[in-house]
Amino acid sequence: MNNKQHLFMTRKYHLKNNFVPSDILALIQKHKSNRLGYTTLLNYYLGKHDILYRTFKDSSKPNNLTVNNFAKLIVDTSTAYFLGEPVTYLCKDTAFLDKVVEVQRDNFAIDVDAELGKMCSIYGHAYELHYLQNGVHKFKAVSPYNMFMCYSMGIDESPLCAVLYETHKDATSNEEVIFVQVFTRDSIIEYQAEGGDIKFPPTVTPHYFGQVPAVEYVANEERQGDFETVISLIDAYNTAVSDSINDIEYWNDAYLLLRNLDATTQEDIESMKRNRVLMVDGEGDARFITKNVQDTHIENIKDRLTMDIHKFSQTPNLNDEQFATNLSGVAIKYKLLGLENKTAIKERKFTSALIQRIALIRNILNVRGGNFSFEYVEPIFTRNIPANLVELGDLVSKIRGLVSDETLRSQLPFVIDNEEEQARIDKEKEALLDYTIVSPPTNTQEPQGLNLDNEETD
Repeated sequence: MNNKQHLFMTRKYHLKNNFVPSDILALIQKHKSNRLGYTTLLNYYLGKHDILYRTFKDSSKPNNLTVNNFAKLIVDTSTAYFLGEPVTYLCKDTAFLDKVVEVQRDNFAIDVDAELGKMCSIYGHAYELHYLQNGVHKFKAVSPYNMFMCYSMGIDESPLCAVLYETHKDATSNEEVIFVQVFTRDSIIEYQAEGGDIKFPPTVTPHYFGQVPAVEYVANEERQGDFETVISLIDAYNTAVSDSINDIEYWNDAYLLLRNLDATTQEDIESMKRNRVLMVDGEGDARFITKNVQDTHIENIKDRLTMDIHKFSQTPNLNDEQFATNLSGVAIKYKLLGLENKTAIKERKFTSALIQRIALIRNILNVRGGNFSFEYVEPIFTRNIPANLVELGDLVSKIRGLVSDETLRSQLPFVIDNEEEQARIDKEKEALLDYTIVSPPTNTQEPQGLNLDNEETD
């Protein structure tokens, strides 16, 4: 197995306020030494586990290399539960909220949010970079593999800059060349370094975001991925399954023991294999030499590893027989308690980051003539979980009158826009009212031959 000490890497960087390019280059070298840890995490998500590189000294032995990708299962389940439903927003300033929604829609924010959530689940953190492209406000998710943010050394740890860099080998000098972009609070500084020295004078371009145009999203304060703590358990499970398959292959290739039998030539052995018949004389005996495999013990180990992987990653085993289709909402929430606890931490961290995104959007809107003051915009996260609609409908009907209809509708997962739903209800009421109004008769003449006064006729 490979040594995974590189996973204990630096994931948060601090810098003095009056930093210079040499300080940035020093941090880039430190960040590059941590890339192996990010590569390992991504490889495990992609199914490139350590078991694939296992070898035996005896090359004749079976060496099955089976990958059981718990890492991808954990990441996809956690991300879908957290961000499977799009984030919505509440704000008293509806004009400002409309502008924010418009910018986010232009940037496909639903997809950006999902990618940020997946990266945080893999790496423990991720970045969002804002920029102007042909005058259009753009933002995108960026992996921490080639980007990092620097914070001040004070207690507030305010963002000082974001660093995005790429490396390649110079074809002539064979030296490593680094292309660097430093996003500060007021400008973008670009330069190229080779051999630790800056080749050309840096170019400085002002931007108009009013703060560092980058946001860091974190899964937790430790910036630790969802499956990072159970990698050793995943490795153990891969080994257990691979060795079980090896044992089967050993059994298929078992040696045949011939005792007191005269079948020593290759022709005799080929004849027995072809005819499927053995002629045993007197005290002779023929049997396969096999190893007694403790199937129950091995299955117990794999079951224990599976349980521990789900438990310590706080990810429910949805294939467990305890997950019935008729569970109540309370029972489902209880079984998802570990995942919910982990997701609640992510939600708090993402809320802070999304508010920074909205602040960057506000700054650009105001530069372009807007006059939007700071108005708190609240991100609303909805868990992506199957709902027991019968149970939910029964609850809504029972508590109606105790809370507003608007609050009740917000609890129903199939109601996306509360105001639009209310408009539909009002429209249906108006249509129903039109059908129930009885119009007065248009012909008021008395029918012929009808005597209303009951008078006798001649």
